[in-house]
Amino acid sequence: MGVLVDHQLKRLASGRLPAIIFDQGLVPESYIQPASFDLPMRPNFYSIAAEPHLGDGQTIGQYFLDNYRQNKLSVDEIEGFVTLNPGTLYLFEAACEFNLPPKINGNANPKSSTGRNFIHSKLITENGRSFDTISSGYNGKLYILVAPRCFPVRWGPKESLVQIRLRNNEQKFLSKTELLKLNDKTPLLINSLAIIDSLGLQLHLDLTGQPSILVAHKTGRIITLVDRKKHPPHLYFWEKPLDGRGISHLEPGDSALAKTLELIRIPNSVCAEMSAVNVRHGDVRWHDAGFIDPGFGLDPTGNNHGAEIVCEISNIGPSPVQIGTGKEIGCLRFEQLDSQPNKIYGQLNNSYQLQRGIRLAKQFKPWPSSRKIT
Repeated sequence: MGVLVDHQLKRLASGRLPAIIFDQGLVPESYIQPASFDLPMRPNFYSIAAEPHLGDGQTIGQYFLDNYRQNKLSVDEIEGFVTLNPGTLYLFEAACEFNLPPKINGNANPKSSTGRNFIHSKLITENGRSFDTISSGYNGKLYILVAPRCFPVRWGPKESLVQIRLRNNEQKFLSKTELLKLNDKTPLLINSLAIIDSLGLQLHLDLTGQPSILVAHKTGRIITLVDRKKHPPHLYFWEKPLDGRGISHLEPGDSALAKTLELIRIPNSVCAEMSAVNVRHGDVRWHDAGFIDPGFGLDPTGNNHGAEIVCEISNIGPSPVQIGTGKEIGCLRFEQLDSQPNKIYGQLNNSYQLQRGIRLAKQFKPWPSSRKIT
């Protein structure tokens, strides 16, 4: 009993009565990852005033038909893109629907590139009582809330912003004892001893690299999501100097990228999600994305390479905050897979396998190569 993997997801999306019903013309296999799938989005959507109130029998379809009929937008038919602007909240319909078996449920997360571009994204289901949650046996449409925080985003229907993982029973994370056994069999960290407690595998901030921390400019320059390694990063980010103690000061509203001290590898038998640090540690949000497929950080050549995790850091409080190397930023919680996946992360031309340092979203050129402003 655990998280469904690629060949199981393919079966759910095929057959005479599929449980994952993709829109006509879409190829399900192109969206499926080792233990998750990318959620496609339809080209028609709404600009809305606020996140909807969930529960109380108020369906999303009825709510937006009643209140936002005149706010409907669509992708330009000639260009194939639309620009989504910071300060505006959008609601999309997913380009697939669910008719799940009774025990199948799931969760959603922003994709890694979504998080690194500071595009706030949440999944909603009809009559759902919480975001990013799919109840057992759910039958109906899926919706995605999208709010760019830093950059205008040029989006086209080929780009998914959210990924979903499904499981065949209630969500159950590995206990401390189970996680210690897993770590004994396949060490989860390459460069240090794993600190494991009842919450999971602890993660810590590292500001000793080059660059140490990258803060997003809010200049209005557009990111085109379909691009790959094209945008000059110095037009979107700046390397904020540390003080004499190696501490970074983040102003209210700052959004930044940094990395973990830990070099992680995820065994083929599990997947992981990043859990936020206790809010009593300060008014800082440490990540937007957070799901990690099996095989992340595993070198196919057999070397114990590992990969650092890039964190999206946002100061959501009213005053400046200080952060420094060694600060606990959360933990990884692990779930067992239901079966062995046919392919693991890194065998699918993934953008962030074996990453070291602050790897920007796949739309950007590497940081050291683009200092000339164009």
